Amino acid sequence: MKRVIVSFFLGSFLCAAPAPTKSQMPSQLEKALHESARRDWPQATRIEVTQINTRIKAPEKAALMSMQPRPALGAVSFELAWEEKGEPKHTFGTAIVKVEEPVAITTKNVNPGEALDEEVIRFESREVSRFSKNGIFTQPSELENKIARTFIRSGSIVSPTQVETPSEIKRGEMVDLLFENRQLSITARMKALDNGRTGQWIRVENQNNKRVVRAKVIDQGRVALK
Repeated sequence: MKRVIVSFFLGSFLCAAPAPTKSQMPSQLEKALHESARRDWPQATRIEVTQINTRIKAPEKAALMSMQPRPALGAVSFELAWEEKGEPKHTFGTAIVKVEEPVAITTKNVNPGEALDEEVIRFESREVSRFSKNGIFTQPSELENKIARTFIRSGSIVSPTQVETPSEIKRGEMVDLLFENRQLSITARMKALDNGRTGQWIRVENQNNKRVVRAKVIDQGRVALK
């Protein structure tokens, strides 16, 4: 009797976990889309491609020609091409690409102007499809010399819209204004009327005659007339 019971339970266990049927196996198209997305997200911990639809049915031999947008994330479109009786054929389709990727997460509340360094940032694997609109940070180097532009709540995924590069020049400080041409090189002390980062144009004021000019930030504490 014990032998019969053991056999019954063993048989039940095996029946509860059947081998995947052919229809459950990934199609060639699903594999191709997955491989294409993997090239965009080499560090991803998980990639899932679902809801694959094509305008017309394509054969298994059809080649994936393109996929947009890149990197592939969220709702994507793609083109397939193949040859049928010596004639080129193609069709278009859509799919949903979900990606889990290590992304920058705040470990505490971060105030505007606070540095985004290892003291307030960790990298944690998250599903990032819903954050594709605002963008994400996937490498520590992307946050080097960056500060918070807005308040960021603890445990939040950090997006590019929430960070900025600190200004090399701050409004109210004295800066060197450079003017150079083939015959002349002049440096004058001016007061910055705006915050500015390298490459930006700001207003500076001559403290003697109160004349205001626009100059381009070229370095910490230096602007130039160009």
